Amino acid sequence: MAKFILGFCVGIAMSGICIFGLLIAKGRTSFVEGRTKGIAVGRFEAAEAIEKEFGHYKGESAYQVLLSTTGRVTSYSGTVIKTNTVVCIETNGVKTVRVIP
Repeated sequence: MAKFILGFCVGIAMSGICIFGLLIAKGRTSFVEGRTKGIAVGRFEAAEAIEKEFGHYKGESAYQVLLSTTGRVTSYSGTVIKTNTVVCIETNGVKTVRVIP
């Protein structure tokens, strides 16, 4: 009976160690994935705010890319890949910010 109890306790301990290791690995990947999605969402929100304030880029002059984001946006209709690029345009010595959707 003692061998049975000892084997049972060793099995429980080994299972706990394996599960703990898997939980640590899953936690790290979830953290990195959440951080990446948060950065993308923040960039999309910033681009939308800039777009409301300054409008779209209409191809009027050369531009310099300030921020470019590509990400997956999940909505009720499914997953959509969305791209936003925030650019700086200099016209007559005045720099403005625009969004290329």
